[in-house]
Amino acid sequence: SVNEVQSCEVAGGLSKFKIIRAKFFSGLVFISARIFMFHRVHPPKRFIVLPKRHITVVSRSEILNQRNYLNSQSL
Repeated sequence: SVNEVQSCEVAGGLSKFKIIRAKFFSGLVFISARIFMFHRVHPPKRFIVLPKRHITVVSRSEILNQRNYLNSQSL
């Protein structure tokens, strides 16, 4: 089954981020939403995704790659 998280906070460095929607397949994170409030000067290199009952640490590149993958699948 797919647990879809409508909103979860992403903590990176001293800044907070929000992922509007994220889907989890057996512990794997697939981001299907915009990530906003990026730190413009020093972007954090790692993010901690904190949905309910699940903690996953992913890198920014992994988030962007998964977003690109989902975008390519929806075409």
